Amino acid sequence: MAELKQQYDEKLAQKEELKRKAEYTELMLERATKLMSGLAGEKERWQETVKDLEERMGYLSGDCLMAAAFMSYMGPFLSNYRDELVQKKWIEEVRKLGIPCAPNFNFCEFMAKPTQVRDWNIQGLPSDAFSTENGVIVTSSNRWPLMVDPQGRAIKWIKNMEASRGLKVIDLQQSDYMRTLESAIQFGLPVVLQNVQEKLDPSLDPVLNNSLMRIGGAYMIKLGDKEIEYNPEFRFYITTKLSNPHYTPEISTKSTIVNFAVKEQGTVSLCLSLSICLVILSVFD
Repeated sequence: MAELKQQYDEKLAQKEELKRKAEYTELMLERATKLMSGLAGEKERWQETVKDLEERMGYLSGDCLMAAAFMSYMGPFLSNYRDELVQKKWIEEVRKLGIPCAPNFNFCEFMAKPTQVRDWNIQGLPSDAFSTENGVIVTSSNRWPLMVDPQGRAIKWIKNMEASRGLKVIDLQQSDYMRTLESAIQFGLPVVLQNVQEKLDPSLDPVLNNSLMRIGGAYMIKLGDKEIEYNPEFRFYITTKLSNPHYTPEISTKSTIVNFAVKEQGTVSLCLSLSICLVILSVFD
């Protein structure tokens, strides 16, 4: 009797366990059914996305070539020259060479994520295509950017973007700017060198040329008569308020010149928008 009662209790315990598992499985099946029904409408979108990605993969070699050329040469030009060179000359030449390239190549869409562009706009970068292209060039180029910024839009964006990382702002007129630069290189801080003219201090050449030496397991850079450790997190930005500077080829090879000057057509559009706003306000008044 005791043995049979023990077996009976064990079977009851197994029954309760199986009942619990069955209820849990049924609940999971119900949730899976709701999930599948909710995602059924996404099937077509996913198929279109896969098709689009496969098509872009076929254009990858030409798009990479176009993006590299854009980043290397387009920085000093305004948007109308950029569009003319890309759409009317470069794409045609690439096709003549038999290199697959997207028919509607867009530099910003190829190089930047929409979330990243949105963050730049929040930080003060204008949302037009010209400014977005400049933002991509500044953040993606291997050479440090030299930004032509007579209206101060670029430095405002850089200050907001790098404020959380302890941005340092220096000027060639400061007596201790080199000490600040050395400290930033050691600790990996971003630096903005503002208000430069058409000539740069030769003491900046090691930074512009990325003249690094590997000693042991660390990278070193020589500034003047000092050898300091180089932190890879270091970022260097250069801005000028000159509206139409003439830089030597040497400076062009050491840095990436990016034109942030407000275009004439952009100014006209802005004035037109302001005029429309004033008319609307006068009507409401």
